[in-house]
Amino acid sequence: MIRLSDKSPSEIAEMKILWKEYFGDSDGFIDFYFDKICAGNKIVVMREDGILTGMLHLNPYVFSRDGKEIIRTYYVVGVMVREGYRNQGRMKKMFDYAYSVLSSERIKFIYLWPPNEAYYNGVGFGTVSQMVDIIFKKEDLELLRDEMVTSKSDVEFGKMIRNLIMPLYSADNINAMVSELCSEGGSFNCLEKRGTIQGCYSILRNGNVLEVDHIVPYFGLREYMGRLFDSIEETLSSIEAEEVEYDSVEISDDITDTENNVLNDIEIDGASDIESIDEDSSIKYIKLTMDYRIMQCFKHTLDMNQVSLSRKYMVAALEELPFDPGNLLFSEIV
Repeated sequence: MIRLSDKSPSEIAEMKILWKEYFGDSDGFIDFYFDKICAGNKIVVMREDGILTGMLHLNPYVFSRDGKEIIRTYYVVGVMVREGYRNQGRMKKMFDYAYSVLSSERIKFIYLWPPNEAYYNGVGFGTVSQMVDIIFKKEDLELLRDEMVTSKSDVEFGKMIRNLIMPLYSADNINAMVSELCSEGGSFNCLEKRGTIQGCYSILRNGNVLEVDHIVPYFGLREYMGRLFDSIEETLSSIEAEEVEYDSVEISDDITDTENNVLNDIEIDGASDIESIDEDSSIKYIKLTMDYRIMQCFKHTLDMNQVSLSRKYMVAALEELPFDPGNLLFSEIV
């Protein structure tokens, strides 16, 4: 049987166990998600002989086009089918049920960031945006800033943004994202201009890598990137200050193994530039995850005759094509 979850304590408890088994997230994040996010979402569940065999979460969001047209939609997360019940069409049945529910709400599309696009080939999704990771050494931060924060990027971004459908962040979903990042030890940053939110991004430490994601600008790209680089520098300074304070006290021999949380085997210019974490766990690399279309606004750095840092790192990112995982998929509701 497929239905919308009644979110009873017993069913929530079952979903938490299934989420932990399938996605492996921390207990802190799982508790936050089911206590806070699930209060306002829809959850499609599948039960067979009393067993919870699958679930699909629909989290409400609002998008806008050119800052004018308002589009209500849902972000799809937590899609899973219990082991032993997979590859038998159950995921498609859950999506078909979700489409039937949302069609009455006049929802135009739903979207997701899949771990693998192939999972969603048969359920109506198509790629609309591609994400690129730009990974660079911490010591190159200031030089990269000088090359990327330019007026030329503003011109290109102005041409592009008029045709983009962008998330429209409200106080509620910003509070949710702040809480989510805090539950994982990170931060969510909003940029305001003339009293309205004009951009946002998240910063999260992952081993010796500082990950910068959710990069959504609404105004000039030069000003946005300048403020983003300011935040990265402030975060690095804060982390370094904490490490100095930590080093000044006695350290226990019982150190948690964080090696699996570090980005490994990412090659730039044919050599592995990301090292596995060792005794020196300080930040060594910064990773910007950016929409491919936004990154194209920096194409002047790719066209430069000289060999520049931004050219090196961006070309390395482009060589990661196709962009899988990380593509934004939309599915139209008919």
